[in-house]
Amino acid sequence: MPTSRPGGVRRRNALAVLVGLTTATLVAFCTDLLAILGSGEPDLGYLALSLGLGLAVAALAALPSLVAGAPVEVALALWTAGQLLPRALAWGPAGWLFPILLAGLTAVILRRFRSPGVGAAFLGAAVGLSAVAAVIGGPQLLSRLTGLRGDVAQGLATLGLFAALLVAAAWAARRTPSVRLLGPAAIVGSAALLIWVGAAAARSTERAELRAPAAREASDRPSILVLVLDTVRADALSLYGYGRATTPRLESWIATHDAAVYPSVYATASWSAPSHASLLTGRLPSAHGIHGASPRGSMTADVTLAELLARSGYLTGAFVANARLGAIPDLRRGFDDFDLPEATRPLYLVGEGYRRRWAPGLMADRVLPYPSAREINRRVVSFLDAAGDRPVFVLANYMEAHAPYAAPAPFRGRFGSGSGWKRPVRTDLGLDPQELRGTRDAYDEEISALDDAIVDLLEVLDSSGWLESSWLVVTSDHGESFGEHGVIEHGSSIYEQQVRVPLVIAPPRGWRLHAREEPVSLLDLSATLAEAGGHRDYGRGRSLLDAAAPRPAPFEFFGNWTGDDRRGARSDEPASGAVADRFKLIQRLDGVELYDLATDSAEMADLASARRDLVASLQALAPPVPDAAREGAGYSDGELTADQVEALRSLGYLD
Repeated sequence: MPTSRPGGVRRRNALAVLVGLTTATLVAFCTDLLAILGSGEPDLGYLALSLGLGLAVAALAALPSLVAGAPVEVALALWTAGQLLPRALAWGPAGWLFPILLAGLTAVILRRFRSPGVGAAFLGAAVGLSAVAAVIGGPQLLSRLTGLRGDVAQGLATLGLFAALLVAAAWAARRTPSVRLLGPAAIVGSAALLIWVGAAAARSTERAELRAPAAREASDRPSILVLVLDTVRADALSLYGYGRATTPRLESWIATHDAAVYPSVYATASWSAPSHASLLTGRLPSAHGIHGASPRGSMTADVTLAELLARSGYLTGAFVANARLGAIPDLRRGFDDFDLPEATRPLYLVGEGYRRRWAPGLMADRVLPYPSAREINRRVVSFLDAAGDRPVFVLANYMEAHAPYAAPAPFRGRFGSGSGWKRPVRTDLGLDPQELRGTRDAYDEEISALDDAIVDLLEVLDSSGWLESSWLVVTSDHGESFGEHGVIEHGSSIYEQQVRVPLVIAPPRGWRLHAREEPVSLLDLSATLAEAGGHRDYGRGRSLLDAAAPRPAPFEFFGNWTGDDRRGARSDEPASGAVADRFKLIQRLDGVELYDLATDSAEMADLASARRDLVASLQALAPPVPDAAREGAGYSDGELTADQVEALRSLGYLD
């Protein structure tokens, strides 16, 4: 009998290896992709990057076979280990051990149970499907059943499921020859899905431009649109005199509209949940009950602003990028549509692990833990279009300025030194001064990107005439600290960086507002919106439509709700305060601080000991220091999907 030439055997083996690895990669990619199609439109560039990195891993796994003639089982075992290597390295020094053991186990199983008639394509499909089941579904199931920590569940699920599925697949291949068609079928199915995704991505590119809503008939009741720029401090806007051009488009838009810019505006709290609840109830956190001191309780307001307007015939909608807000059931009260769009979840398999570990700045803006401003814009416009001539109340929340900061092109790198290709960053007290400035650069870049997206929406609404009979509000729920006063981020103090916010109000045509120089609270904004909808004297604030000056602006802080001290040494101390005229009072259980904001906006010169009379006057106007042990409404993770829980963890709300 003629014998096969060694070169021919090597070529057939190399072909089998490439077929098996390509099949495993395509099956893993497409199966993983199916899991993210419901969480926003996948970005074509990001998908191409992930698939490219996955094929690069496959090429590396093929090297032993191409160089030394190792069988396809060895190549697939190395591919499996390569998929999990980046994640395993995060488990510590012993992280290398798990992929090595898994590779050995996979090779032994494939070698032991493979039937001579089973081709490389079938093996690749079995390995790819097993990897997806182990990495995506297995850990969540095991963690829920056993309560194990995520990384432990990941290891056990991967080990157990991978072994079981491979054994089952190999057994089925030996007993039922027809299942050998799985490999070719997987290749065809993967190719079809890739073509479909490409077409969907092309269509999404065509839809990238906002479409103006239908024109409306004039109404005696104006619509109300409130845009909340989450985590945006007032002094970070060039609109408020900041040295960097962070809001050039908003400034240009304001210059051509009858919009009032309020110079001294204060949130009632320094983080999202209580501040949004105050806007929607007109009450302080101690009164409405959402302040984070306890995960129990419910919002105690008799009627929310959304309920009030809904009773008057308004169609009400909230479009929220902050998953934290979606986790509080009572914030949904009164909204006909409370929409919490899913963030586009990153692919767990193929190349994402390598991108995240070794090139985290590459396309980082495509997989942030919240939906983009442009996605929120699309939801808002669609809601307005469907409302017809009915008056609407819309609350839109945008998360771009929230850490981790990773602005999209062309804004990324605009204010920082060096390349715009930087990893997403968070502020940390342990950073050196240059690194801390880098986080502020990235934050400013996010605000610049948000400015661009917001004005895109305003221009579309202008083009349809929608704003002519509507109230438009642009504001924020709280600010952000970058080491000032020894604290970082938000929810850690009530200094200016965290409680002073922007406020722009553009009234319907025929109205004119004059921005008040006196301090204004978001409680006053709540009362103003209620009056715009036909209801006076709502909440604790005073409407900005009244001739009388607003009341002093109060705020409360119940302490750090996260249970850690990374935000600063005093970030867990409850405090309260108020701003009246030019003076600001901050009081804690162990003392008070007084600042003259007209001459000391950075709050560096404490006047409390020198102006005791003024301290006493302001204490009579400020709420008492809150009791951190008092019951208050928090959030329920039972209201969230697994992806939303992961988003909260990425945003720093969960450990």
